[in-house]
Amino acid sequence: MRGAQAGAGLSLGLQFSSGAHAANKADPSKGLEANAFVNIHPDNRVILTIKHLEMGQGTYTGLATLIAEELDADWAQIETVGAPANPEKFKNLLFGAQLTGGSSAIANSYSQMREAGAAAEQWQVKAASITVKQGVISHAASKRSASFGDMAIAAAKQALPSTVSLKDPKDFVLIGKANLARKDTGKTNGKAIFTQDVQFPNMLTAVVAHPPAFGASLKHVDASKAEKLPGVKAVVTIPSGVAVLADTFWQAKKGRDALSLEWNSPTADISSPAQMAEYKKLAQTPGLQARNDGDVAAVLGADKNHLIAEYEFPYLAHAAMEPMNCVLQKTAAGVEMWYGCQGQSWDQAAVAKVFGLAPERIKINTLLAGGSFGRRAGFTSDYPVELANIVKAWGKSAPVKLVWTREDDTQAGYYRPAYVHRLAASLNSKGDITAWQQCIVGQAITGADAKTVDRLSVEGAANLPYAIPNILVEAHNTYNAVPVSFWRSVGSTHTAYAVNLYRRASPPRQTRSA
Repeated sequence: MRGAQAGAGLSLGLQFSSGAHAANKADPSKGLEANAFVNIHPDNRVILTIKHLEMGQGTYTGLATLIAEELDADWAQIETVGAPANPEKFKNLLFGAQLTGGSSAIANSYSQMREAGAAAEQWQVKAASITVKQGVISHAASKRSASFGDMAIAAAKQALPSTVSLKDPKDFVLIGKANLARKDTGKTNGKAIFTQDVQFPNMLTAVVAHPPAFGASLKHVDASKAEKLPGVKAVVTIPSGVAVLADTFWQAKKGRDALSLEWNSPTADISSPAQMAEYKKLAQTPGLQARNDGDVAAVLGADKNHLIAEYEFPYLAHAAMEPMNCVLQKTAAGVEMWYGCQGQSWDQAAVAKVFGLAPERIKINTLLAGGSFGRRAGFTSDYPVELANIVKAWGKSAPVKLVWTREDDTQAGYYRPAYVHRLAASLNSKGDITAWQQCIVGQAITGADAKTVDRLSVEGAANLPYAIPNILVEAHNTYNAVPVSFWRSVGSTHTAYAVNLYRRASPPRQTRSA
């Protein structure tokens, strides 16, 4: 530990570029709350608050390693908890909102987490004579030693320093070197807590009957049979369908099965073959320019045998291992939620709007999530908002758990858009690409209008890394009722496939279609 301060006890020093503030607890007897991320208890536990959702990618372990390294803590004393919704303290430094995405958790928090763990201790002796190893603070000359917990109360009474020094990478004992036990454990023995494990007294489970087709709307519902079934407590109509609330999931599901539903037909008849045919026609017309280097038209026009290929990409469901779910309780004090939340800033604001409350009155407890691939972070916050609408329509204060079945998740969820890529390229006598034209057709995840390039549709194409002198990348934004959202690696899931398969597989002077 570095940056020792005069006085007795353990003093944790912190410096943040994020705006997260360091503040000791009002009651020092409970230990040292060094900052938004580090809490050292008198029982020697080091509790780390992790601001990025743990959904199987190892965030709890990776970020905990950074803090433990600078603390020189024993890995066994480190515990992790998910951060609550608090954009000011826990915002993603890349996006400016509390959100996990873009593979940014470690890269975005590396320095911040190391600074959160940097610290020093002094027994009224020179700082250089103090050593810390595996959570034990020692002074060899006086033969004194103490644990973090021994010093936590004394440290909580001290002012925190404004600057710290970080460990030299050559002295790392954890980062990049240790085979550490993961901190998101308990998944194989049932001890890990996911949304499905949350249970409260008098809690009900809600299941929703969604429209059978995208764009359809509810015409009429007869809930008389459902309301007579054991355990069913209420049937409510909400913007996204009809919800059945019951004592258990199975009772709610049976209640949904018993509903008599009539739906208005969608305004448009959509089929995959018709959509792909339309996309292919659009791909042969000029689109919005995402990149235009050199003179592609001139080079391709001079090469009558340039290569052409088309690639089709279907809609893809996320199909995370844990389907969408959420727990919410509305009381006079506000709203409290429990679930694997990936976009706290978005969900907090969206749920607050449903209830007409200030966002800070929406408390989100972030739990582990069984996968996501982008599904749990959406601009519309669809499933938290769905639950908020259920509770609002029901009008009571008991906690409610919304559960989507696998069928719900696949049929009524959000998808990676379908795309068509049309590529044309010219090669010189050496086989080098001299001109590259790529047109991408698909729905805009960002909601971009007809005059604005959707940066996620062209991701991996507009920033093509290859040294090609003439490049033209165009895009067409299409619109229909199928809901679309982020999917793992977003634009690069389709652009990288089309770009690299075409580049490697296309022989000179031969037209390919795939």
